[in-house]
Amino acid sequence: QTRPAPPCPAMAEDTVKRRCAPIYDAIEAKNYKLALKLAKVSRTKYPDAPLINALYAVSLERLGRVDEALQAARQVCKDVGSRPVPTFDDHVVNTLTIVFKAAGKLDELIATLESAAGQRQDSVGAHQSLFNACARSFSYLKMQQVAMKLYKRTQDH
Repeated sequence: QTRPAPPCPAMAEDTVKRRCAPIYDAIEAKNYKLALKLAKVSRTKYPDAPLINALYAVSLERLGRVDEALQAARQVCKDVGSRPVPTFDDHVVNTLTIVFKAAGKLDELIATLESAAGQRQDSVGAHQSLFNACARSFSYLKMQQVAMKLYKRTQDH
């Protein structure tokens, strides 16, 4: 018997996004217990998917379990940051922002994004994510510094 070929990364990413849709729907409907349940099930199937883990953290935060949510969010940052090429998707960053902001620890997220952007000097996306996080925390000096780096890199304003 021959084994089927492993799915391509784009197909896996598509599957993860489909798995996230019901979790988003439950959060929007303010049914946080269902969102947590769906996120737990999805985490068992896709333990390395940062978006699912970030949605799990948001579900915990909305249920008032901020310490657990912060721990889960930190784990997402650690997992993504430990990859050979750390890339933070905008959806993941926006989702993690909810948790870190609720815990009053937005500076931790910015530090993680700064580290990822530092490792990927050539990545415009990493710097844009960092810029957006700085904007959310009203860190004007860092915003200016990141904007200058982006401008030097892209010559686009």
